[in-house]
Amino acid sequence: MTFSGSYAIHYVLFFVDVMGKLKGNRMIRRNQISSSAVTLWVASTTLAVTTTVAISPITWAQGAPTQVLIVAPRPDSAIGDGSPNNPFRSITAALASKPQPGTTIQIAPGTYSAETTQEVFPLTIPRGVSLRGTPDNRGEGIVITGSGRFLSPSFAGQNVAVVLGDSTRLEGITVTNVAVRGTAVWIERGRGVVIRANTFRDSNREGLFMSGTAEAVVADNLFVANGANGISAVGSSGGEIRSNLFDNTGFGLAIGQRSTVRVLENRIVNNRDGIVISNVSRPVLRGNLIANNLRNGVVILPDRRGVPNPDLGSVESPGGNVFRANGEKDINNATAEGIVAIGNELDQAKLGGTVNFLPVKPQSSPVPSAGVVKPAS
Repeated sequence: MTFSGSYAIHYVLFFVDVMGKLKGNRMIRRNQISSSAVTLWVASTTLAVTTTVAISPITWAQGAPTQVLIVAPRPDSAIGDGSPNNPFRSITAALASKPQPGTTIQIAPGTYSAETTQEVFPLTIPRGVSLRGTPDNRGEGIVITGSGRFLSPSFAGQNVAVVLGDSTRLEGITVTNVAVRGTAVWIERGRGVVIRANTFRDSNREGLFMSGTAEAVVADNLFVANGANGISAVGSSGGEIRSNLFDNTGFGLAIGQRSTVRVLENRIVNNRDGIVISNVSRPVLRGNLIANNLRNGVVILPDRRGVPNPDLGSVESPGGNVFRANGEKDINNATAEGIVAIGNELDQAKLGGTVNFLPVKPQSSPVPSAGVVKPAS
């Protein structure tokens, strides 16, 4: 099986130029984001609906922090001390105070950038520290935007806004990196990381890059209008990617090298391709809605050192993934090996390559777990 030249170029951009910004035709859409739902208006030749996607809230166990440092934009030039009456004027200043594990850096509404608050990028969050805004509205009105040079042991120099270390938490913040090949958040070797209820939007390359031995729970976030990928999971990265929205990007998720991430109950819609799986990665996909992507829902690419081995469902553990109105294929297996994808809802006419499956009975709703109504007249 072969792909068109545009697809081959796109794939080279991902793994050779490390996910340079994609170009190409885009479907027309408008995103209206609120704290409780995401309304997507979609115009295409195959589907035209308004979809209200309710992202399930997740409860997290929280230990009492040893210290809370307050950060807020302030009109004077004072650095502050992190107290409620004298907050730090920048996140950089809070990090310079060398917060210890268990510290929460609480950020007030505002824009945090090199221009507005004199941030120095990348912002590197040390072990055990939480960076927190307003999780209830996924960081609406609390924006980190900027880029700095990060030297990755795996991928050399990168343009990154935020770097997360071991046992860190990022909650309730909007993060953007518009620099060339810019990444919003990078995890290189951090383990026990929690990324919850944030918005990653408008970055030149991806919202989140997981590499090395990164291990994280990534849940209840919005990944919207990032240039190349919502999430890139490579190296030996692992963890759980659950209940996120991936909308209007190049690849919703790009999973490669030896990654074993679990992709669970996400909404992956309106992207160029929903999920691209490559190298010898072994992701697990369960309960995802993969719909209205311009080309493919899931693409599985060969590698000279082996083939990916994704788990899309078995007799013992059905996939429960729902594929809807993808432009070319629901599952496009470009490898010479057959894959097993049992217990998913898909269009048998939109299977490429060898895919062994057992169909499940379609749900009564056109889009499970999402309310679908006609566009307002």
